[in-house]
Amino acid sequence: MPTVDQEVVTLLRDLPEVASVSLVSDATTRLGQDLERQGPAGLADRAVNTARIGLAEPDPQVQRIAAERSASPSTACSSTTPRPCRGST
Repeated sequence: MPTVDQEVVTLLRDLPEVASVSLVSDATTRLGQDLERQGPAGLADRAVNTARIGLAEPDPQVQRIAAERSASPSTACSSTTPRPCRGST
């Protein structure tokens, strides 16, 4: 089972006070179960699981879908990966 980075969990707990949080993951279709089992479920406002949408990062459509689902302009998106956030334009 993949492990959850506890520093990221701490960050996610603090972020809702200042921003909406979307989780984008290239995890398997078991992402929801893994998050429930390891504790961070519910820390993000929404999740985009690439295994469920039939795409994988770095496909720009992944970030675009995340931006659309959060009703946020791409310019308001930030990513914790080295890849830039490419939401809808």
